[in-house]
Amino acid sequence: MISIGVGFVVIGAGRRFLQQLERSGHRTVGLALRVTGVLGYIAKGIALVAVGALLGWAGIAAEPQKATGLDGALQALSGVPEGRIVLLLIGIGLIVFGVYCFLRSRYQDM
Repeated sequence: MISIGVGFVVIGAGRRFLQQLERSGHRTVGLALRVTGVLGYIAKGIALVAVGALLGWAGIAAEPQKATGLDGALQALSGVPEGRIVLLLIGIGLIVFGVYCFLRSRYQDM
């Protein structure tokens, strides 16, 4: 899970998602699509890394009740100092990723 999250961060930071969009035959990709793609992929990657870390911690501690999904990882972040700021940023990032997916639908071949 952590490696998938890191992969999302790399895709977003390296703007690799633009290659998929350019292959669809469109020459130009709008600025809004680029910005939402970068921010959205990075935020989704961070959220997945948090879930992976929580699952790993539950496995190491041999406490299966600590193995939760995304909601449990986000709740665990709320108890950490400055965790609410991180939660806010992840929440905004996931919303931005949703906007990116909506904008991307224009370029997706069906």
